[in-house]
Amino acid sequence: MKYPLPFFPPKPTWLGKGTSLYNRLIEDDNWIVEPKFNGDRCIVTWQENQVYLWSRNGVEFKQELKELRSELLKLYERHFKIRAKEVWYEGELQQENGMQRLWLFDSNSGQASSTLEKRRFHLQAGFYATHKSKPLDCVKLTPWFEGQHFKSMAYDAAIANGDEGIVLKRRDSSYHMAKKPGEEIVDWFKVKETIKWH
Repeated sequence: MKYPLPFFPPKPTWLGKGTSLYNRLIEDDNWIVEPKFNGDRCIVTWQENQVYLWSRNGVEFKQELKELRSELLKLYERHFKIRAKEVWYEGELQQENGMQRLWLFDSNSGQASSTLEKRRFHLQAGFYATHKSKPLDCVKLTPWFEGQHFKSMAYDAAIANGDEGIVLKRRDSSYHMAKKPGEEIVDWFKVKETIKWH
């Protein structure tokens, strides 16, 4: 099957931890923090009750991933089927030692033109409505960190947990539909340690 969406997921701009911009965004309440898990960027689409998983470059994940696909179908049927015909989710796909897990962080369930905060609200509502009826083990919601105190601790917590780092996102931003793979945006920043030269 050919990649069905007319856009590609945007790429966060790199930002060094401890820079002046990083410190300013940590203090700004309009920016939230998510952990950046170790995994592969993943877009989820549906067609005729079939779940399709795509890389950020529009290449289909061919792995069977039965449990994950089954849970995603429950999520779609439970909440979004009556709301939108062409629903997509975005997340981070982890596959390690037989484990399969998708950490969802975005969707067009609240329309891509909506703010990040509104899209998160609809995604969260659908997730918890489904999880309450049929608990989900392979599909999880990526946590948010808000408030200067928790945001300032998020990076060290992510590294201690074995994750890549964090992503800072502007809560009132609409979804940027990239025209080509790897297109960077300034509404999302991926944070890593600043390189120190000796």
